[in-house]
Amino acid sequence: MEYSFTVRREPLHVEVAFSGLLVSDAIVSVLDRISWSSVRATMRGLLWDLRTADLSSYGIDDMARLRAYDDEEATRASTSAPTVPARRKFRIAAVFAGGSDQLILRLWEMAGEDSEDLERRSFEDIEEARRWIAEP
Repeated sequence: MEYSFTVRREPLHVEVAFSGLLVSDAIVSVLDRISWSSVRATMRGLLWDLRTADLSSYGIDDMARLRAYDDEEATRASTSAPTVPARRKFRIAAVFAGGSDQLILRLWEMAGEDSEDLERRSFEDIEEARRWIAEP
């Protein structure tokens, strides 16, 4: 599995620029490297820049694995972290290059619609994604 990524920490969110084959194993590896539970607890969002990623192998099984990972992390965070005041859902934005990636990311959005603490949305424009994450 060949991929690379860079991480940029902004005041309100973390940006991951990902290149190469995008599958759940790669995503979990990135999330572990950025301390996903800490990012969820302290930031407003996570922006995935997937404009140079290959989404052709990303599918329902990957979405299910990531959902299980998110549920596990949410459970771990709720049992180990102090109680925090209610806030809006954590936002995950995915920026894509176009074409068939739009359909794959729309399925990704729909797969997360029933999440209690995560909100997902895909974008073609990275600035629009940044604005969405920054909204109160």
